Amino acid sequence: MFSYIEVENLDPDLRWVELLCEDDFNETPTRLRLVIGDVSEMVVDFRRRYQSKHQVQVNFSSMVIGQLNTFFQDLVHAKSSKQNGQPSDELMKVARTNVVNFKNSLKTTLKKSLSARVNMFLEEACDLVDLRDYDKALRRLDWVHLIHPLNEMAFEMKMVLLRVQEKYGECVAVLESWIEAYPQRVEPFLGLGELWLFLDQNQKALDAFEKLLAFSPKNSMGLIGKAQAQLKLGRDFMAPLMKASIYNPHYTNEMVEHSFDFRTSRPDDLVPMSLEALAQHFKIPHKRIIGRALRGVLPFHVIKNSDLLLFSEKEMKAYYLVLKKLGLEMTTEDLSDDPLPGEPEAVQLNLFEDDPTDSAPLGEN
Repeated sequence: MFSYIEVENLDPDLRWVELLCEDDFNETPTRLRLVIGDVSEMVVDFRRRYQSKHQVQVNFSSMVIGQLNTFFQDLVHAKSSKQNGQPSDELMKVARTNVVNFKNSLKTTLKKSLSARVNMFLEEACDLVDLRDYDKALRRLDWVHLIHPLNEMAFEMKMVLLRVQEKYGECVAVLESWIEAYPQRVEPFLGLGELWLFLDQNQKALDAFEKLLAFSPKNSMGLIGKAQAQLKLGRDFMAPLMKASIYNPHYTNEMVEHSFDFRTSRPDDLVPMSLEALAQHFKIPHKRIIGRALRGVLPFHVIKNSDLLLFSEKEMKAYYLVLKKLGLEMTTEDLSDDPLPGEPEAVQLNLFEDDPTDSAPLGEN
């Protein structure tokens, strides 16, 4: 039995339509291209060409043929309106988003309003995400934006799906479209800035965060993002980071302890050290420095085939200064003129070694 048909692609001039079709006997969807013309001829041509692709006889019931007539009528109607110079935007949207599910009428769009289709496609996209059919979910979200270009839920869902698939170039395009639609919305600017940081495009990241802060100057996430971009560019990053700590001290402390990357690009003053030596030098309890190392916020660089880590004096002093200013390290000693030890320790500190000087659980301050 024939079970499903939808428009997969539509010529802008409505000369042809590409269809995605299914029946009960073929697991792989069938793709067909038809010339848009007389409705009856399109139905006959569709049946003939679909049948020729499959060895098993496919049953086209009278109900199926009736809905195929309605399905193709929308395409012909849109083409006729376009040729006559009449406004056809709404008809194009209807024809482009037509779906007939012969097994589940609730998933059929024929004769449904555009607003009803938006709700239907959003719900279907959520179901497809659960099934991990990300490509089809993205097609449904494209249909949402075809009908309603400003729909924010579709923007948000697209970002989730594209990140899962690591399609970062498409992520940029979606975020830029989101910003164009909502030029003073925080979320897309944050997303774009974070994405540029991830792609090591630090100047572009800084530009995105500065545009956000232009209309939301007290946004802590934007200030921290700006600080991160400035650090990566080798610029002073303390001012925006300290400003973020004024507006939202708890969140800023969390970011510094769990996410902020204090490593600069290609430091030239790296010294091999153990965590033991580093903890002693900065008077930081062993478990605390181990927790930071495990979370990836301690600025270290890895030496291949070695138990030692590489540390930059400049990076570590900047890191330690931030910890002191935020109150995360309370020592009163001034280490600004105290260089890192030049000789590496022979043995690296065990990441799971008990430390009698600090009874806090691993990873906590």
